[in-house]
Amino acid sequence: MYRKIEVNAEHNEIILENSHGDKVIIPANKRNWVKQKLSEGCHGCIDSLVETLPVAADYAEDGTVVSALYTQKTGKDWNTAKQEGLTTGSYEDNMNLRQRLLSGEFDNKQSIISKQSSNIQNNTTTQNQDYTKAKDFNEAFKIARNQLGANQIFDYQGKKYGTNLKGEKFEPSEEVLTKSNMNNSEVKERLLNQNKLTESVYSTKKTTKLEPEYQDWDKVKQRKNEINKMNQADIIKQYHKDSDEEYLIVDKKRGKMHLMKGDKEITSYNVGTGENIGDEQTRTWVDKETKKTDWSKGNKQTGAGIYTVSAKQAKNSHYSNAPSWNFINEYGIEVPMAIHAAPQGRVNKINDKDETNNRVSNGCINGICYNLEDLYKKGYKEGQKLYVLPDDDNNKYELKNGKLVFSSKNPNINRTVNTLKYKPIELEIDEKTFKDKVFTAFDFNDEEEFKTTKAFVKSLQDNKQKIMKAAQIDGDTYNDIAKMAFGIYGTESNFGDTHSAVGNLARATNKFFNSTSSSSPDTKSKATTYGADDNNNSVGYTQIRWSQLNGRELKVLKELGINSNKDLLKADKAAIATAAVLSIRYHEQLTPEQKKDVETYLPTKWNNRSNYSNRVKSNSQYLKIKELN
Repeated sequence: MYRKIEVNAEHNEIILENSHGDKVIIPANKRNWVKQKLSEGCHGCIDSLVETLPVAADYAEDGTVVSALYTQKTGKDWNTAKQEGLTTGSYEDNMNLRQRLLSGEFDNKQSIISKQSSNIQNNTTTQNQDYTKAKDFNEAFKIARNQLGANQIFDYQGKKYGTNLKGEKFEPSEEVLTKSNMNNSEVKERLLNQNKLTESVYSTKKTTKLEPEYQDWDKVKQRKNEINKMNQADIIKQYHKDSDEEYLIVDKKRGKMHLMKGDKEITSYNVGTGENIGDEQTRTWVDKETKKTDWSKGNKQTGAGIYTVSAKQAKNSHYSNAPSWNFINEYGIEVPMAIHAAPQGRVNKINDKDETNNRVSNGCINGICYNLEDLYKKGYKEGQKLYVLPDDDNNKYELKNGKLVFSSKNPNINRTVNTLKYKPIELEIDEKTFKDKVFTAFDFNDEEEFKTTKAFVKSLQDNKQKIMKAAQIDGDTYNDIAKMAFGIYGTESNFGDTHSAVGNLARATNKFFNSTSSSSPDTKSKATTYGADDNNNSVGYTQIRWSQLNGRELKVLKELGINSNKDLLKADKAAIATAAVLSIRYHEQLTPEQKKDVETYLPTKWNNRSNYSNRVKSNSQYLKIKELN
């Protein structure tokens, strides 16, 4: 934690010192902001700023550090300051040297020619530094920031970055965006959202990303699995981490309603919920003749799941003139479950400290008047979310396809229906390892065969959305299936391996006399030269037997432009067919338990030979998947 120790009136800067004796100079342009945060006691805010400042260095009035100031005044590199005995590099020495530099002491030691030379040299050094050739990103950023200033865009190793420091709001001009070919609505929306997160105290995000980021799928999957092992409330919080979105979590078991922002709790309230334990959507019974609701005939359950505020009232005359909120479910249907003030007879039970007696309503969420007024004043409004935690452990929240979903086998529960969220992927072959392990010394066709492999992989990447839609498979599962399809391709055709005519003949002969042998001509020769192209034959790079495909599989393949087994001799279509058929068999042939371990069980639905899953897994190791964040 830093404290103010001195104000430099000459240069309008603030010197801060922490308990360890470390000092830092706050630039003049941050003076008023720091003074305000000191008065507010927000030491964490100041710590965040200090993290962006040079360590053990001193700012000049124009924002430069001592090393840069030395070069400006003397025309020499910073390392000459130590050589000439002007500083040891300590804070005190740098402070003394700074004062000498600002006083003009060293200006008089140069001739006019020397000054001009120094200026030219300094400008040339700055201008000639090429951030594209920097040894790492940190160096590239420093050069770009120095040359371009704030709110600019620079390119480094094929990606675009902003020049702003950590915690700075990034606001490039239209001209800057246009110059970088980024003046479009998508980029502007991304900048708007990320700036909100950068500024928000509820977010850990402190830098603005200009371009979409791809993340290692294995790491994303691992993190997702870790989150899904958390308790239900924490899963919801983790989903909203690094967000400034406000929402409610209702815990029926504890009789609590929590107002959240990001993953932080703003406040919590005691509430009453449905009299009966259960997660089905609230049902009421209306008399057909009188058109009146008979509350005694409803299910008296507060439905679990995700809801959205459809309307709010500042004063509801039916419920003590306190605020109330109505909701729609995941299907967009208005539900007979609302947040409103508790009738007087329920208030004592809701307000006491006994968590077991808060089941008091006919399904609605009952609050205390002054709590609901507080919630209204805090701005809970239309479009914001309500998450009701389940009573039944079989109904659960989970992260899936980058979104929060609520899952249940019970159709009467407000479960998430649209889980097919598409996220683009990038598939990369570990080329070095692949060639080391797969290429053989005397196979002169390896490089040509590798082109087939790359075509197979590119097709898996480019057709993800189409396959998801046709086979009704979610994005997370598709990523696993894409890697598996590549492994099957490696197992069934040895990654598109080809043989000589003699070699193919020998393999065909062996196969003729021993039908159980794994020996076979290469993919194309088997079908074209040796006539194994009947629908009862295994055809193509992943050896699909057309006659064994079911009606659903054939229908989906047709939707994807695959009309016969001849299409399977093309690497790109073989990839599509393999991923699509695997997707359908995932739905139709795996049990819920088996779906938790697709790497083990799904390959057996392709080939039931012993150890087949392990072979597929081994062959899939050369493929790395990255998903758009």
